[in-house]
Amino acid sequence: MSRAGATLKRLSPLLLPLAALAWGAPDQTRAGGALALKALAVLAALWLLSRSPLSPLLRRRLSAALWVLIGASTLVFGALRLAPGDPIESILGEQAPPEARARLSAALCLDAPLIVQYNDCFWDHVLDGSLGHTFDIQPQPVIDQIAEHLPATVELAIAALCVALMIALPLGIIAARWRATIIDHAATAFALVGVAIPAFWLGPMLLLAFTVSFRWLPSPVDTSRPLAALLLPAITLGTALSGKLTRMIRSSVLETLGEDYVLTARAKGLPEWLIFSKHVLRNALIPIITVLGIQLGALLTGAIITEKIFARPGIGTLLLDAIQQRDYPLVQGVVLLIASSYILVNLITDLLYVVIDPRVRFER
Repeated sequence: MSRAGATLKRLSPLLLPLAALAWGAPDQTRAGGALALKALAVLAALWLLSRSPLSPLLRRRLSAALWVLIGASTLVFGALRLAPGDPIESILGEQAPPEARARLSAALCLDAPLIVQYNDCFWDHVLDGSLGHTFDIQPQPVIDQIAEHLPATVELAIAALCVALMIALPLGIIAARWRATIIDHAATAFALVGVAIPAFWLGPMLLLAFTVSFRWLPSPVDTSRPLAALLLPAITLGTALSGKLTRMIRSSVLETLGEDYVLTARAKGLPEWLIFSKHVLRNALIPIITVLGIQLGALLTGAIITEKIFARPGIGTLLLDAIQQRDYPLVQGVVLLIASSYILVNLITDLLYVVIDPRVRFER
C-alpha cells in the first residue's frame, strides 16, 4: 500500500463521521463537501512532500508538523464548544434581550451547526490568514491581537533563556569537572532550589525586594526603562529553567567525559581546556539542545503566571483573558500559535543536530 493510501486509511475514521454529519441540511452538506476537499488537499500535500528531494528526516518532521497542527486545532475547537459558559452572556450581560442575543449569535456564527462552524468560521479563517475575529462589540482580527502581544512574550522568553544559560552553563560544567566535591554538591543544591521555588512566590518576592523596598529597579510597567523592567521577569522565569539545565548539562558532560575519545585525548597529553572545548562540550550539546528546544517552545507560548505577576501584555495573558471571556476565535488562534511555535522550535533543533553531529543526516 502506498503512503498516500495508508494516510487515507488512517484518515477514514475521521471522514466517515464527517460525512454522516454533513448528510442533511444544505449548509451542512456544503460544509461537509468543503471539509472533504480540504482533507484531499492535505493528502495531496503529504504525497508531494513524500516525493520531494528533502532528506527523510526533514520529510518526517514536516509531515508530523502538519498532523499536529490539524489535531491541536480540532481538539481545541471541540473542547471550547463543550466547556461551560456563554460567550454571548459575557459580551452583552445576563440581562440582554433575546433579540440582541440572537443577532449577536448569528453575527458570531454561534447559531450554525458545528460542522458549519468548523469549516466556515474556523478553517476558512485560518486559511485566509486572519484566524477569525474576536468576540467583542468591535471585533478585531485575531492575527492583529496576536501580533500585538507576541513581541512581549518573545522578548521575555529570550531574556529568560539568556539568564538560564548564564547560570546553568558554568554551574553544570564546573559540577561535572569537579564531580563529588563540595562544588558539585553546591551546584546540585542550587539546581534543586531553582526547580523547587515556584514563580508565583519568587516573582512577588523579587518585586518587594528590588522595586518596593530598595527601589533599585523600576516597576515592570514602566515603559521609560524597558530593559531594567524586563530584568525581574527574566530572572523569575529563567531561575526555574536554569535549575533544569544545570542538572542536564552536568549529566551530559559527565557521560561525555567517559567516552573513549576523551580518554585518548588525555593519553596524548592534550591540555584539559582543549579537551573540554573541542571534544567534550560539542559532543555534550545534543541532549542539551533537545532540552533547550523544548523549554524555549514552552517559554514562547507565554508564561502565564510570570506575565500576570509583572503585568506584561504577552501571549499568556492574552490566552488567559480569552478563556475567561469565552472568546473562541482568540483561544483557537493562540493555541494554533502555540502548536506552531513548538513545531518550529523542534524543527530548528533537528537542523542543529545535523550541524553539531553530521552523522544525524544519515538516519532513516
